[in-house]
Amino acid sequence: MKKKNIIIIFLVLLIIFVLSLLLFSNSDKQNVKYEKISNSIKEKIDNKGSFIIYIEDTKNVCTYCEDTIKFIKYLDEIYDLDIYYYDYSKLDEDDYKQVEKYLNVFEGFSIMPTIFLVKDGELKSGIPDLSREKDVISELLKYEFIEDTKPEMYFDEENDVLIDDNELLLIYSFEDSSYKYRKKLYDLARKYSFNYFVEITGYVRDFNYISEVRKKYKSSFVVPSIAVIADNKIIDYSSSNNEEDIISFLKKNRIIS
Repeated sequence: MKKKNIIIIFLVLLIIFVLSLLLFSNSDKQNVKYEKISNSIKEKIDNKGSFIIYIEDTKNVCTYCEDTIKFIKYLDEIYDLDIYYYDYSKLDEDDYKQVEKYLNVFEGFSIMPTIFLVKDGELKSGIPDLSREKDVISELLKYEFIEDTKPEMYFDEENDVLIDDNELLLIYSFEDSSYKYRKKLYDLARKYSFNYFVEITGYVRDFNYISEVRKKYKSSFVVPSIAVIADNKIIDYSSSNNEEDIISFLKKNRIIS
């Protein structure tokens, strides 16, 4: 009897564990409200509106898909973008035809998730590779969905290194903890009026990429973290997510007074 009770308790705990994993893994999607295209886009276009269309296929979930929704939600949070989210797998016939029309405008849009930019009622741009953050930001700037990226700064495409000494660098990945860390630094930067460069390492588990970034700055570090650069080398870094520790690090390196 005792053995049977132990087995029952084990099974109950196992079920709770599995359900919690499923809930956690889908937390980003639960916060996304998927729109009906025929009811929203057409009205926006008729009114010469400017907005962003995000299309994904939740039936074909991949790591890349999960990461892009985090990135887009982060941009939406800090820039207050007008984004309409669509689930390709749940479109009715009218919506499906509308999406196909958009997908056929640009080459290379057979893979989702993807983004379309509509400016003054006209489709202006499509971004098929959302993993290249600089490309997404560049298009948002080009069509004036955002005015600038400060306090976050992005490297020049032709010279992808820091030029000035004592610049602040955010090193982050696509993991949830990195986005929370990034948002905290963003809020502090707005409060204390400083800027920082963004260095993406991809996935925390992508050791090859992290190794390349470490080699680039001739230093070891953990992800996420903030670092101070001199002569294109990391001379000091902090990985604490405690706000007081971050402020202390910024003061120590004279980023803020």
